[in-house]
Amino acid sequence: MRCYCCDQEMALARKVKLRVWRDYDPAQGGPDSAAYQAYKEEMTFRWAVICPSCYARLNNDIGAAEINGREFGLAGSSRGDKAAVVNEAQYRAFQRREAEKLGLDLGEEN
Repeated sequence: MRCYCCDQEMALARKVKLRVWRDYDPAQGGPDSAAYQAYKEEMTFRWAVICPSCYARLNNDIGAAEINGREFGLAGSSRGDKAAVVNEAQYRAFQRREAEKLGLDLGEEN
């Protein structure tokens, strides 16, 4: 597994709800514009696996930190040591379940 934030290889990870922080320039359009809709989509929290070091940096009062030049936000439900610790097998099982929801087959056996 690789950390979503710092791209380091890891044996154990924290499965969190995370988003990369984006800024929006209102000059790109209002709430009905394609640019704003894309911004909203990008600012949605999504499942990610991150290393314990990045989790420690993000697990603060505001749930935000800059890592490798990018700003990340950690959902409140993943803060306060609530994020699950997962190993490679658990992560792969999660990936299979998510792929099945999309009708995809990852070609791996259980």
